[in-house]
Amino acid sequence: MEKEVLGIQRNGREAFFDVAFRGPGPFGQFLERCKTEDLGPFQVESMEHRNHRVVIVNMFDMNLPDESVCQFLEHYARVVSGPRYHCDAYGFWNGHRVFDFLLRESDHGFEGFLHPPALCMVEGVKGHVMYSRQPPFCRRCMEVGHNNAECGSVVCHNCRKQGHMASECNEPRTCNICGYGEHLMWACLERRRTYADAAREGAGQQQWQRPAEEAASAGRKEGEEAPGGAQEAGAGPTPGVKERPVEWAEEVDLEFGDSEGLQPSEACNGPGNHENREERDVEEGDRLVAQLWKEVQVGRQDALGGSFCMEEVREATFSLKVGKTPGRDGITRELYTRFWGIMAEDVVEVFNRVWCGG
Repeated sequence: MEKEVLGIQRNGREAFFDVAFRGPGPFGQFLERCKTEDLGPFQVESMEHRNHRVVIVNMFDMNLPDESVCQFLEHYARVVSGPRYHCDAYGFWNGHRVFDFLLRESDHGFEGFLHPPALCMVEGVKGHVMYSRQPPFCRRCMEVGHNNAECGSVVCHNCRKQGHMASECNEPRTCNICGYGEHLMWACLERRRTYADAAREGAGQQQWQRPAEEAASAGRKEGEEAPGGAQEAGAGPTPGVKERPVEWAEEVDLEFGDSEGLQPSEACNGPGNHENREERDVEEGDRLVAQLWKEVQVGRQDALGGSFCMEEVREATFSLKVGKTPGRDGITRELYTRFWGIMAEDVVEVFNRVWCGG
């Protein structure tokens, strides 16, 4: 017994003894013996937090909000703190988010607790969950307690039903939060709304419209020219009608080089055209970067002590959209200062000429 016990502390005022063991093995054996042996006037109470875990979540898309990851973990545990970010020796984040949580008790769970799956999918993004004393996990049926070799069931990863594979499933995809099939996680009412969601909805309500021109277009017959020789309303400014300013919203498509200024694209309305919007944004972003590369004065490049390569211009331009931090997110502080500090006047001039068609 002396080899198993690390030490004993006596608290006379509270009338208890604090016994510390050298490992979880002797501690578990002592608890089992206390269930069968008579300890007289002593009562044994475990001070171990059996449900406490420090979990590491690695999502393949590092832009996934922390709120979405926390909401996924809340199904299995109560998140106490986090996230904390693991960084390497150079200060770069390696994608690991660290949380402290308390597992929820369950009679049907592994060892009396619910455990999050080791392989998860949050808002369409795959990820891994790792923590100490993690139970075995089966990637076939997505259940804890056994591995793939011990599993004999066939489970569909789409509808979570047994008997068929996902390639043979005819059911709609289910929500990762509530489990229903009428919607996905991004449209679930139980999903926590973030500041980005509120800002996106507010921008959508302020989408640019021209009610006066739409009414005039509806009153004309098909094929009839609009006043001024234009074939359709909206080709140019309407005399006597004060146009509303363009709001920076996801639903507005910015067409570079338009001689009449910024025009909203009808194809951008609705969530179904999200991929098309991204493709157009990438194409127009490439055009903007190419225009910047052509318009930058040679004298400015000489003053900076060397020419910029295309990749440097693209990287510095992209940093504005995603809000990256110089010195942490792969962008050197020297490049950021050189590009935006000395070339600010040229960049603003090119932006105005490209966007406003000047």
